[in-house]
Amino acid sequence: MLNDIKTILFDLDGTIYYGDKPIPGAIDVINYLKHKNYKILFLTNTSYKKRETIFKKLNSMGVQCDIDQIYTSGYVTALYVKKNHISNPYIFGSEELKEEFIQMGIPIMNEENAHNLIIGFHPNSTFEELSISIRVALKSIQIIAANIDRTFPSHNGLIMPGAGAIVKAIEYSSNRTVDVIVGKPNPLIIDFIIQENKLNRSELVMIGDNYESDIVMSNNAKISSIYISNNQNIHSLTIDSISTLLTLL
Repeated sequence: MLNDIKTILFDLDGTIYYGDKPIPGAIDVINYLKHKNYKILFLTNTSYKKRETIFKKLNSMGVQCDIDQIYTSGYVTALYVKKNHISNPYIFGSEELKEEFIQMGIPIMNEENAHNLIIGFHPNSTFEELSISIRVALKSIQIIAANIDRTFPSHNGLIMPGAGAIVKAIEYSSNRTVDVIVGKPNPLIIDFIIQENKLNRSELVMIGDNYESDIVMSNNAKISSIYISNNQNIHSLTIDSISTLLTLL
């Protein structure tokens, strides 16, 4: 490889897999890059599933990795809340997102005691939960979104509405704007990864299929990126194509 890249950061949904189905060639590419002594990390904007779930999923697909190689917007949101001493959060999100906070020792508040609002992807939410979140938003010191994805690819590649649709609903009804967006395309999530792994920006490349999140985030964070097609009919990863692109960075 004729470049300075040492760490490769892979998006997951639409890049490594669709739902529970690996994308053709993806596992071979990861294994090849590991053999070439690249450091491999995984970054997903999901806040619906916790790191442990993603870790088990990847390993079940044949991607041998450690949990510390995986970053989700939900996990980094919990890190952000803890490191910035943001107290008494109410979480509009999945049970797994709440577990990420609990595992870090962050107490989760009810509507009455909440001082801040955390918004994650919550497709199984009820109208009552949404209503509570709006009331919490009205009194919150800060409103923090795990991500604002417009859409995401489902298990069969069909486009589904993302967390951004929920965030916009809460913003509109509360007449407030989210104060912090942790996940892509905000470079904040990259800053956490760089700090935790002691990386140099010039040695890091992001590979992803979503221009609005993966590539815009990379540009915002001033790191290199490789944009791949998210058309399921033609989408595959090959060792030759990734190797060639890496030499061009």
